[in-house]
Amino acid sequence: MLAFWERMPGFFRSRRGAVVVTIVLVLVWLFLRQQVVRMDARFFRLSVPGIHGLLLYLTGDYRGAARAYRAHLRRAIENGDSLGDPAFDALVAGNLDVAERRAKEALEDNATAIHALLTLGEIALERRDHAQAREIFGLVLQRHPDQFDALLLQSVVQARAQDHSAAVATLNRAFRTNTVETRPTAFLSALETAGELARRPAEEQPLCLLAHYYRYFRIFDPSNARPASRYARKAIAAGDRPADAYLTLGVLYSKEGRREQALEAFLKAVEVDPRHAEAYRWAAQMYADRGDLPNEYRMARGAFLAAPADPFYLRDYHWVLTEKLGDYRQALAVAQAAVAITPDVEVHWRLGYLYGFLGDDDRSVVHYRQAAKLDPGNPELAEGIGNGLRRLGHLEEAIGAYRQALAISPQRGRTRVLLAGLHHDRGRYQDAIREYERAFALGERDATAFENLCALYHVTSRFARAQDCFQAVLAADPQNPRALRLLPEIRENLRLQGATR
Repeated sequence: MLAFWERMPGFFRSRRGAVVVTIVLVLVWLFLRQQVVRMDARFFRLSVPGIHGLLLYLTGDYRGAARAYRAHLRRAIENGDSLGDPAFDALVAGNLDVAERRAKEALEDNATAIHALLTLGEIALERRDHAQAREIFGLVLQRHPDQFDALLLQSVVQARAQDHSAAVATLNRAFRTNTVETRPTAFLSALETAGELARRPAEEQPLCLLAHYYRYFRIFDPSNARPASRYARKAIAAGDRPADAYLTLGVLYSKEGRREQALEAFLKAVEVDPRHAEAYRWAAQMYADRGDLPNEYRMARGAFLAAPADPFYLRDYHWVLTEKLGDYRQALAVAQAAVAITPDVEVHWRLGYLYGFLGDDDRSVVHYRQAAKLDPGNPELAEGIGNGLRRLGHLEEAIGAYRQALAISPQRGRTRVLLAGLHHDRGRYQDAIREYERAFALGERDATAFENLCALYHVTSRFARAQDCFQAVLAADPQNPRALRLLPEIRENLRLQGATR
């Protein structure tokens, strides 16, 4: 070390030079510290390849970093660690044939096993069989359109196949789910792909796609906002999907709290591409934050009209119409138009809700049943059927629908409250008490239902329970009229009951 110092130029060996070197080192340390403390834990792996990956990442070599992090994962599996799935472990360890066999075995047991399908897709990606990878990830997305890992990996396949516009569109869909990937290999595939794209000559770089990848990486390391913004601006200048580039700029601004600039960017995206539903949606959110309901409505409507076949944008438009404007008739007309284009489960669900709200319970039940056929594992839909049947007076059928909802989700306290209410109406008091008690044991907090349970204890001569129950009601609501009215009678019954004994 001393010999190295003696070989340094004279200035650096002087006192002034030493001060300059110290200041530079302190500034570098402060810069790295500021960046590192804001980074996600995924970047810090305690192994030689893990540390190597971090150093490569910090120097901007995302491709090299991804490969080093993969080496860390591979070493961990070789040392006996597990990611919770034998096929995935084999994939990470590089044993593609073993991984493929185990994934296919998992699919024989469960043909819809998402994790196994994702593993097969990643195997195809590793083998550079892009056509097969695209087909497998497409199959996952056919069943689960918002599965983030599949969307992120599909964008990687599209990017490597030079289908950059499709990759941008896929990432836009992924980002709107407000989730992130669950498989570390999916993140590393995106990191490596972005690194490879950034290494290309400037004239060959897919600028808008790079902006989108860096926008994603910003979630885990805020310093990626800078390259995301830089690539987005270059994309706008180059005419590379400028509306999507403006969208990225708007999102970056919004994350920084620069809402006026964010709104300006979203409106610019809409100006460039009047069919950009996602830009409309973001603009609607900006107007909602301002409390500007007319413009929020205008943008939410614009998003729906730009993509009427996509139920995602119907959701926000429906919310504005029903919860903010109270215009259920228009919401119904919009949902009717949407179902004619896309008979999606969510569209049928919204029609079931709207018809029920407007008093047309026959049609409400029809649409809830259509939705339940498309999504038989959704307890909310079975509950909706039960509500409609109850209002129609088909009480036994309603009980069956509620029981179907509970068969799907036994922990659903709200359904138990509804079932208890039906038993109460039918005079089946013991059944009603049982369901109410189960609901409250599950954490249900419906105050009226709790009062109903107290009253049922009274009706069934369980006076001590009724007294305790109504006292709990008064503890939460000291002026509760029902408790104040019934407690004296309950106490008198308790006294008489004691005297009789």
